[in-house]
Amino acid sequence: MTSPNQVQTADYLMTSDGVRLAVCESGPPDAPVTVVLLHGWVNDMTVWDPVVERLGADLHVVRYDHRGHGKSDPAPHGTATIEQLGDDLAEVITQRVPRGKVVLAGHSMGGMTMMSLAQRHPDLVTERVVAAVFAATSSGKLGEVTFGLPRPVFNAVNKLDRRRRKPKVRTAAPRAAVQAAAKTNKTGKTNKIIANGVVRWLAFGPRPDRAAVRKTLAQMENTDQRSAGGFRRAFGTHELREALAHYAGAKTVVLAGELDRLTPLDHARTIAEATPGAELVIYPRTGHMLPYERTAELTAWIRRAAR
Repeated sequence: MTSPNQVQTADYLMTSDGVRLAVCESGPPDAPVTVVLLHGWVNDMTVWDPVVERLGADLHVVRYDHRGHGKSDPAPHGTATIEQLGDDLAEVITQRVPRGKVVLAGHSMGGMTMMSLAQRHPDLVTERVVAAVFAATSSGKLGEVTFGLPRPVFNAVNKLDRRRRKPKVRTAAPRAAVQAAAKTNKTGKTNKIIANGVVRWLAFGPRPDRAAVRKTLAQMENTDQRSAGGFRRAFGTHELREALAHYAGAKTVVLAGELDRLTPLDHARTIAEATPGAELVIYPRTGHMLPYERTAELTAWIRRAAR
């Protein structure tokens, strides 16, 4: 639990395009270093709870829900983009951390947000950011990820998924199957079991903590689906490798799970190679959800970066 001297305050920040972002701050606001935590796609700021509990009371910590996630407003049409996330981060820093040193730590889409910040607001990065922690993320080529499936199997599944999502496609399912699906949707139990299994396999390494899987599912359910779809499409054009050069003056570490199916190891290696002076750390038998699977190690890296 959070100690009394780590009391957290939660409120909203209004972006320049009128979107309310849910923001939570903890620690002394006049601390010399502020840590800004950025969550991943279909997660929310609560994914950082285990890390924040261990960070200590001497750091000013700012975290928030990306647009379309958690308690923030849905992303207006055309704004569910990585570029917009970079602009949102710039506004969060400008409004909530107007002075002092900044450490950025981003998980998955949060790391992509950091790259977008560097591309669109390079002066903010070079002048304010003293350290960067990229956790289980990617600088591009996400369209080539097969989620651990053999390429022929992935192509077949992807083709079926595209066909299913086409408008005006009629299903030939028997009446009994339709009734069974309706019953399942009413109770939600079967869907929950399936979703739990998919999340365990796709996002975590072996033997994940059950509570962490449940929390991840809850965050997914708390994401605006239209916004999530927009960001998912944006991943296909996400190519920000060159922007990483702007972190040359910051202490940078790239953390990756050996068994990450969403942002595989070669993506972490690309980031480390493109960022001058970056250190690459690979955790064995670990999946994508580093804030849950490697809480202690991730916290230690953030504290080290904030020194």
